[in-house]
Amino acid sequence: RYQMSTQEDSIGISTIPELSISDKLTLLRDESVFQLTIEAETAIDNVLLQSDVSIKLIDVEKNSAVVSHSYCDPQTDNKLLATYRCQVNTSKLSILMQFGREIGTLNIYITPHAQPKATHIRSYPIRQLSLNTRIHNFDDTRPVNVLTLKGGFSFAEMH
Repeated sequence: RYQMSTQEDSIGISTIPELSISDKLTLLRDESVFQLTIEAETAIDNVLLQSDVSIKLIDVEKNSAVVSHSYCDPQTDNKLLATYRCQVNTSKLSILMQFGREIGTLNIYITPHAQPKATHIRSYPIRQLSLNTRIHNFDDTRPVNVLTLKGGFSFAEMH
């Protein structure tokens, strides 16, 4: 219907429909991975991941999307270019990933299966030590690091 109305001689205005897309990047501490969850109110056509840091994508068994990796030219800042092509009527996609100790950005380009085609962009900053988490209840059985300072200085000088 959209294509027919844009090809006719009309003075209509073309607009992009407002689609709600929710996305969340969460740390799964026990597995030391991040889970990216994307959910749309309509079917998702494809999701492109682009990053300037090295990211390892991990297969999710229940994912019906097909992933394809693209070559990253060393002269560009890209270290990850991957496309997830979703099956028909897929409105939720879950991606597991690991990243190292680099600082950078993960950009996600989400294209819903709607006319006219429009891509929604989300960006996540990637920080060093991103696998570290705060604990609220100290457990004496957990291993800890110890720092011992010895020398001829006072506590006030040390602080």
